[in-house]
Formats: sequence, C-alpha cells, structure tokens
Amino acid sequence: MAVLSDPQLVEFGLRGYLLLAHVVSPEAVAEANEEVDRIVAAAPPPDGHVGQHFYWPTSDESATLSQLMHDSGIAELGNGLVAPNRVEIAFSQTQVALNIPDFPHRPRGPHLDGYADDRPVPATFSLLAALLLTDQVEENCGNLWVWPGTHRTHASYFRENGADAFNEARGYPPIAWPEPVQILGEAGPARALPARTQHRWQRQE
Repeated sequence: MAVLSDPQLVEFGLRGYLLLAHVVSPEAVAEANEEVDRIVAAAPPPDGHVGQHFYWPTSDESATLSQLMHDSGIAELGNGLVAPNRVEIAFSQTQVALNIPDFPHRPRGPHLDGYADDRPVPATFSLLAALLLTDQVEENCGNLWVWPGTHRTHASYFRENGADAFNEARGYPPIAWPEPVQILGEAGPARALPARTQHRWQRQE
C-alpha cells in the first residue's frame, strides 16, 4: 500500500496537488477502461460533439469504478492527506471526464465546484482524486489543468470575506491566478487533486 512521504505532504500543502505514478496496476486500469467504454456505449455523446463530455455514475450504477478507488489504494492516499480524519466518496459519484478533439479551448482560470443558483448550501468536497486511463504525455491533449497554490489564495479570500462569499462569487472568487500547469502522465497514475475518471472525496470527521 502506497504511503505519502513527508516531502510529498509538504508539496501538497504548498502546491495543492500531487502527481503519483505507479499507484494503480495495469490490470485495474484496463478494467476501468472497459467500464468506461460500457458507460459511453450505453449513452454516447451526440453525433459531432467535441469538447467536454461528462458522466456521473453513482456507486450503484458503476460498482467497478467505485470499488477501484478503494482496492487500488487511492482512497488510503486521500486519508493520508486529511489524517487524522478519513475520506468517504462524496455524493456517491464517480465522474468520467472526456475531452473529445478537436477542442482548442484554453481555460481562463480555476473554478470551485459546488455552486448552483438554486443551492443555498454549496455542495463542496475535500479532495479530487483523478486516474488517467489514457496517456497524456504532451500538453494540449485534453489534459487536466491546475493552478498551483490557489487553494491557499482561496482560503485567504474566504477568511477575509466569509463563507457567504462563495455563493456571491458564483464559484469564481476574484483571486490572483498564477500560471496554470497542464498535468502530464501515463495511464495509471493517481492524483490527489488534480482524468478520465475522477473521484470526489468528502472528509469524514
């Protein structure tokens, strides 16, 4: 079972994400790819669609993806980031995130999940753990983008403006953005924060 080192914990605290290789076995990656293929085949994107396309299977709808997070050790790595607390699957959902070419969009900045016009209490979560099911070894190939250190900038903003500022900003607080990073990696690495399939974790007090 993988265990995070002290330098990795410091890196996570400073940058807000980690890239961890060789956490998930090739067999588990292959099984996850087969499950994603099944999900996409059951409800394919519209003809001609390009860009982002998401699926949100619950644990009941895709036990394979949910169980992978526990069996592979990804959940235990998440526990290491919130210890002595532990994580549980937020909203009982896995996100399958596709980025279908050609899609030249470049994100303007980061956002915070959980805002909705009709939701007075944001549906927030503690960690996003992502697993690459395809190689993404070059930039601008559907990569996941991160803005290092913005978790700390957001924390400072909310300390100064209060929790209600989340809804007032509609998920886009006016913070200073550093240069973004496109995550590069081969199929299989697990990421604690930063993707073809993603899991959201909620800290369990």
